[in-house]
Amino acid sequence: MSTARSDPRSGAIPIDHQDQAVRDRLSADAPQAFLDIMVCWRLSDDDACKLLGVSSITLDVLRTEEATSLNEDQLERINCLAGIFKTLNIILAAPPANQWVRLPNTDPPFAGSTPLDYLIRDGLPAFTRVRRLLNPWVVGQ
Repeated sequence: MSTARSDPRSGAIPIDHQDQAVRDRLSADAPQAFLDIMVCWRLSDDDACKLLGVSSITLDVLRTEEATSLNEDQLERINCLAGIFKTLNIILAAPPANQWVRLPNTDPPFAGSTPLDYLIRDGLPAFTRVRRLLNPWVVGQ
């Protein structure tokens, strides 16, 4: 039985992040995907560490080492961030797609803060909420 954590309503394909073989396979590309998002969103190292839930040392390892095996939480965070990034780039043209995370937003659930601040403050549950919030825009709902 799969123990995938992704909510089918989020638009994400359920992935069994508890399976070590799956984590090893996904870990090959996930760090670079995260680093690319970091650059596009112009994240500081501090914000990147907070988003991924890692130390600055771990972030440096992700930058330099190939095939670093990520844990379940890190993979889920990168999966959600990649989905948010992709959705923003579908519904908005660059650069607004990359600026969106830094702009104050009065819509729920942001309550006047930036999406980036909300993601950092509320962690993984916020990642999935933001992904679910954005997905209907792709299909015009």
